[in-house]
Amino acid sequence: MVETVCPKPESARPVCNGTYNTDVLTLADRYNRFIAEAYLSESASIHHILDADLARFNGFNAQVRSAQGWINIQPQTDNPSTYPRFQEINSWDSVPTIENDGLRTMIRGLEIARDELIMCQSSRIGSGLLPKDNDRLTANIDRTQALIDIVPDYDGSDYVATTPLFPVLSRNVTIQA
Repeated sequence: MVETVCPKPESARPVCNGTYNTDVLTLADRYNRFIAEAYLSESASIHHILDADLARFNGFNAQVRSAQGWINIQPQTDNPSTYPRFQEINSWDSVPTIENDGLRTMIRGLEIARDELIMCQSSRIGSGLLPKDNDRLTANIDRTQALIDIVPDYDGSDYVATTPLFPVLSRNVTIQA
């Protein structure tokens, strides 16, 4: 049995380590995967967004929006024999610093969106999203898309005096996506 820890005392952020809501778990998993993919992208080590990475980021954000849409059309479940069932969420609490300013900003926003889901009132029910939590998720998805749309503008500077700040990122890192 997983111990419920909320807030997580050893974390700098007051984030629960899980949820009772299967749909929140699904969304948090997608956010974790998005964060890991952004961190491990080729674009993370340079001050330029490669077209392939930009296409992936658009796709990842569309997946979150699609999952939200699917959740919103599902009936509210009544599972009295299995509720409450706490489900642990492995979140990557400290994403290492990366070279790309735009992606660093995007990853911070993705962490906030994920953490808001984990901490929201919907996280305390078995499934579905309460209206205010759904609105908040929509705003975070829209904000992420707006940032993805302008991230290529971040690479207009040459940064000759401050590059490289960090080594090229290695795939030899353990990520809980």
